[in-house]
Amino acid sequence: MSNVPRADARSTQAQSDLATALHRVHPELVWGLAPPRDESSRWTIEISAGGLKGMIPTVQSLVQAAPDMSGWRVAAFKQPMPDFEVLLGARSRSSAQVWDHDDAASQWA
Repeated sequence: MSNVPRADARSTQAQSDLATALHRVHPELVWGLAPPRDESSRWTIEISAGGLKGMIPTVQSLVQAAPDMSGWRVAAFKQPMPDFEVLLGARSRSSAQVWDHDDAASQWA
């Protein structure tokens, strides 16, 4: 990732350069940008294995080797989302209810 310009990673060119650099490491790597969750946090570049279990060590090594970047952090895998609400017809469920797998089937009945 040292060849990626230090431009604002939200720019189209920076995103293209990042995608090219990660593709060189491995074509199956997946990445995304996550905005700050509050005023004290930073933008996050999330690098993921795209569901491929064998790619987990590659993602972890890549994230550990990422340079420090002002205003940014690099994270392995998609980070948890903040609380949200799911609407399905007239029914709604909180994110806590959606992720409660013990009762998932009965929630929507």
